[in-house]
Amino acid sequence: MPARSVHVLPDVLGNRSPFADPDIRAVFSGLRLGADLDSLERIYVAGLCGLGYGATEVVGALRHAGNACELLVGSGGAARSPLVRQIMAAL
Repeated sequence: MPARSVHVLPDVLGNRSPFADPDIRAVFSGLRLGADLDSLERIYVAGLCGLGYGATEVVGALRHAGNACELLVGSGGAARSPLVRQIMAAL
């Protein structure tokens, strides 16, 4: 289920952190017209990667401002998913 060709910027309602830009909008790039399970998995994995990279930017901004951030806590149903935890840990 590689999502190499699909990219998601998940800022559907703007960005709150670290850029605080309410005018930023989501981008879904590389999507095809596929309606099969493989296409859905690619979008899902690309969305998770987009969220993970966003969290990486927030942590980077905190560190740049001199705040130590050594632990992230996941909560909610998605945090129970081994795939979600694996992708977030890899970024």
